[in-house]
Amino acid sequence: MVREDILGGLISALLRGESLRHAMISMHNAGYDKKEIEWAARTLQMQGYQQIEQPKKPLKVKKQIPKPMPGKITKIVSAYAEEPSKEQLLIPESIKVDFRTAIKGKGVINKEKSKGDRAIDLGPDVKNADTEADSIMEPRASRYEPEAQRKPGKSIIIVLIMILVSLLGILALVFLFKEDIIIFFNNLFG
Repeated sequence: MVREDILGGLISALLRGESLRHAMISMHNAGYDKKEIEWAARTLQMQGYQQIEQPKKPLKVKKQIPKPMPGKITKIVSAYAEEPSKEQLLIPESIKVDFRTAIKGKGVINKEKSKGDRAIDLGPDVKNADTEADSIMEPRASRYEPEAQRKPGKSIIIVLIMILVSLLGILALVFLFKEDIIIFFNNLFG
């Protein structure tokens, strides 16, 4: 059974523009089980959710607009690109990711056409998304394999072990000489 929190996290990441592979890595780094993440990703693909990596558009430098002269009507054009709609971000079931290679870092996409699929114009910037995805450098903390954890200093461990052994020794002596300790405190305070 698919955990809904993992499934919701993957869907949310896809709608924000992340690739499925990066979403899976983020979920794994958050502490979720690798098998549960893969199961949720497979379920997503069966439902037809898959997101195209959006090409990074360079920001347009906003040109200075001349001050309007009295009596003339001027049209101000926005210098920002329009956001793509959610419908443009989702791809039909015919495009699927091979999980074995996506997890290893290759991100191979198999494109199979079926009769019921309609053609989606991806535009010139998105057609090269496969080659651009391989060139994106991942941060070292986002590896899918577990990294070696830092070990605390050996001196701290040695000191704590010595304290533990001494406390256990004192406890053993209290049980062995219980009657003598009681007599000593009775004579001391009695």
